[in-house]
Amino acid sequence: MPQRQSAILNSTSGPTVPQAMCEKCTKKIDDEDEGTLSIECETCLNWFHLDCTDLIKQNLNTITKKGVHCFCDQCEAVASPNFITRLKAVESCIEKSYDQVMGSFNNRMTAVESQLASLFENHVSKSEKTFASVVAKLEDSTTTINRQLKTQEVQIKYIKTEISSESRAKNIIVFGIFEKHDTTLDESIGKLSEVLDSCSLSFHASRDNATRLGQKKVDKIRPMRLTLASEVQKWEFLKRIKAQKIEGVFARLDLADRVLGSVSVREVPGHLRS
Repeated sequence: MPQRQSAILNSTSGPTVPQAMCEKCTKKIDDEDEGTLSIECETCLNWFHLDCTDLIKQNLNTITKKGVHCFCDQCEAVASPNFITRLKAVESCIEKSYDQVMGSFNNRMTAVESQLASLFENHVSKSEKTFASVVAKLEDSTTTINRQLKTQEVQIKYIKTEISSESRAKNIIVFGIFEKHDTTLDESIGKLSEVLDSCSLSFHASRDNATRLGQKKVDKIRPMRLTLASEVQKWEFLKRIKAQKIEGVFARLDLADRVLGSVSVREVPGHLRS
């Protein structure tokens, strides 16, 4: 049941409670001079001059606000303990409600944290498995690529050897062509051409098909490599230079080529082997 609010009487507005008397000074409320303020106790309904109470005029605005109550000294002495008891009961209720709310909140937070931890662990576990799978695939791919590279390396080496072998198939190494420390390549090619002419061969030496091998050394004559147009010319040259028997001059096949670690030697006719 809602409590009634304190009433305030201003004598300038005329007497509203003509029989009321101030419980403090026992004078009638309406016998005072104009402008005198009086206030009613909400519990005992007795009236008091404002000057007869501990209230001051500046507090009237607060008292007249909705929900603010006023009691006389006797009623307040009785009401205060009850108010404190009720206040403590409300405080206890609020504390219990707060504890319940916080307990529920903490439980929910614990559940959420547990769910988040579980989700994180699952995610990490899946990520680790995925990463391990990717690493394994990369390792397998790397192994396969290395095998393919090794195979290609062997193939390239074989092709290079075959190319080198084909190029050497038409080469002749000629020894004994005179050379000094100041002999030029053109002079060496000229002397080689004299040998070819003496063998009555129709082809000639030039910078395009003849060169010295190795670096110049004192009192050493470097061999010359001669590349012929065909293998027929090669065998013809070998046969004629062997038959000519030019002093200090002889020829050999270019046998420097190797295939996968084994020497590849083309078959030489028996009468040309030395």
